[in-house]
Amino acid sequence: AKVNAALVREIVEVFGHSLVELIAQDFSRLLLLLDTPQYGSLRDLALAFPGLRCCQQVVIPQADLRHYFEMVRSSEFYPGVRAQRLDHWLCANAGLGLGCLASFLDFECRLVGALSARLCPAADIIRYFRFGYPAKPVSVLAL
Repeated sequence: AKVNAALVREIVEVFGHSLVELIAQDFSRLLLLLDTPQYGSLRDLALAFPGLRCCQQVVIPQADLRHYFEMVRSSEFYPGVRAQRLDHWLCANAGLGLGCLASFLDFECRLVGALSARLCPAADIIRYFRFGYPAKPVSVLAL
């Protein structure tokens, strides 16, 4: 809860209360979140920015198919949940010119990752920057 509150504070500090309007002005602008079926991060963001409740430009890659189906069946929120791992999403969309106004990459493992699952958050962060996902002129990245 404290992490989500800090994320909201930082987004408000950087973008003011115009985040939803900034997203609406350009379909390539996104919020990128790693979230759970309980939508903890999205819930706190939507309290501050109600327009995010039903916004496909809030992208949530979800590798766990059980979680994915749970999330898309939810009637509380309507974000852009994708049945993909973050690394696959970053690579698959690299050429689209997407810009993340804010990203919360809440990795649930160490930064070096889990070799057995072939997950490496540090490599995902490198991909995020290498493929140019931070929006210009400013964006927020929270880890």
